[in-house]
Amino acid sequence: MVRYAAETEQAVRELGSRLRLWVDIDRRAQRSDGAIVLPLLRGRRTTRFGMTSEQALSEAAGRLIVHDAVSVELNDRACIGTYDIDEVSYDPTRGAFVLRSSFPMELTILVRQLYVELELE
Repeated sequence: MVRYAAETEQAVRELGSRLRLWVDIDRRAQRSDGAIVLPLLRGRRTTRFGMTSEQALSEAAGRLIVHDAVSVELNDRACIGTYDIDEVSYDPTRGAFVLRSSFPMELTILVRQLYVELELE
């Protein structure tokens, strides 16, 4: 297992560049210590008739752990459960760790202090 940690806005951006994965929003969990655990899945890219698409596989790729969570805001207009990770950011003025998908989904986790771990299998 490979682990990465992010404690700064710049480190979150770098972490986001490693996340060409999918997140299973429906299986997110909150641990007793307040951390939010997001299961990550591998994707498969296919090209057919000149069109490239990507879809999530059920194969686990690891997990993303956001520590010191205060609240979770999910704006999920697509309601499909599993999303590609298009953008990862941190807004220090709000204390907000944000995951965005190319689908209409945004997950915002407000944190007391930024500490995010990425564990890849």
